[in-house]
Amino acid sequence: METFELTDTPRRIKPVGIYYHTYSASKVAGLQALRKVYNWALNQPLHPVFTSEFIRKVQDFHTYAIAIEGEGWRVRGAGHLRTLRFPIAAAAMVAHLSASEGVAGVSEGVEGSYVHLTGAQAWVANPASALGPSGSTSETRIWLHDANARVTQWERKQQGLRTDFSLQGYMPLQFTLSGMVPTCKVSANGQTLAATKSSEKERPDLRTYRLPDAAAQIQILCAGR
Repeated sequence: METFELTDTPRRIKPVGIYYHTYSASKVAGLQALRKVYNWALNQPLHPVFTSEFIRKVQDFHTYAIAIEGEGWRVRGAGHLRTLRFPIAAAAMVAHLSASEGVAGVSEGVEGSYVHLTGAQAWVANPASALGPSGSTSETRIWLHDANARVTQWERKQQGLRTDFSLQGYMPLQFTLSGMVPTCKVSANGQTLAATKSSEKERPDLRTYRLPDAAAQIQILCAGR
C-alpha cells in the first residue's frame, strides 16, 4: 500500500498491481493482509483492467502520435489508450471541448488535466490558441468527468440536449458527469438514475452515479432553455 501511494504522487506512474503467491493464503495473517490491500484498492478512484489490457495500453503509448493541427492537437493511436494528460487547467480545457472532436470529457489533475477520448483518434482544441470558447452560451453541454469503466460509445444529439454513451467495466459502475443542471435527467438501461449526494468540496455541476452492473447504456436528456 505504501508503494502504491508513493507511485501516485503527483501522478500515477505505475499501475496498482496486487501480486502474490498462493501460499499467502496458508495463514490467517496472510489472508488478512490481502483483504486489507484489496479493500484499499477498491476504495481508490481506479479503473480496473486485466493485465493483458494494460499491456496493450503500454504498447499503444509507445506508438502514439501527437501533432499540431490548426488551433489544436491531432492525436492518434490504436484505440487502447484513451486518456491523455495535458499541462493545462481543466477549466480552460472544458471551455473549449465543444470545439474538439472525439472527446468525451475532462477531469482535474495535480499537474494539469486528463482528457478522455471516445476512440482511437481525436482532435483536441488548444485553449491557448486564438480560438475562442465554442458553442452557444445557451447550449447545454454535459461531459464525462470520470468513470471506473471504458467508454465504448459516445454520441451527442439534438444540439447537445441528448447524449448517449456506453460504459463497459469489470465491477459495479461509478461515473461522474460535469455541466449538470436541474433540467438534465440521466437513465441507464432504460431506468432513471438518481445522483449520489456530493460532498461540499465538490463542484456544484458534478453529479456522481452508481450502478450494480458492470456495463450499461446511458442516456442524458436535458430540457431546452
